[in-house]
Amino acid sequence: IPMPLAKSQSILSRQKAMTLLEMLMVVAILGLIAVMLIRALMPDDNLRCRLEAERLATYLASASNEAKMGGNTIKALFTFSKYGEVKRQITEIKVDSLGINWADDKRVKLHQISKPIRLSQVETKLGGVKKEGNTFILFKGNYSPGGVAVVQLKKVQYSVVVPSNGNPPFVEKGIAQLPKGKDWK
Repeated sequence: IPMPLAKSQSILSRQKAMTLLEMLMVVAILGLIAVMLIRALMPDDNLRCRLEAERLATYLASASNEAKMGGNTIKALFTFSKYGEVKRQITEIKVDSLGINWADDKRVKLHQISKPIRLSQVETKLGGVKKEGNTFILFKGNYSPGGVAVVQLKKVQYSVVVPSNGNPPFVEKGIAQLPKGKDWK
């Protein structure tokens, strides 16, 4: 039995149209996906600062490993520029000099702290706490006097701790204490 034309059109239009509830659900799901994408593409300050600290720890670990394998002394020279940078230096032997001369290690690139994170302080047994100028951490064979380099993004701080016992540098949240060890000369 054929239905009247008006009735069949109203059934078809109800089947094709979205209800307000269905439309709100679609908008909510799209909004949730957008928030998840934004969080994935733009990490928070805590994650950004920790990743930069880990990058610095890797750079210092390479200096430590080079000193262990090569048997020479390596200096990680920290400069408090706008954001901070670290370069490796090696001992340079000169016949006409009685002291130790340092030369930039041309095999390794300068390590720059990524913007907007900055190097806020470095503490060593040899130099104390520094927040400006230059300071350094030494590596000699399996030993180092140790040190702590702090990177900061807004209120988030992470420390890169260089132990004095030859263990690799590690990252700690906040401002870490200077590692204990023997006096190093």
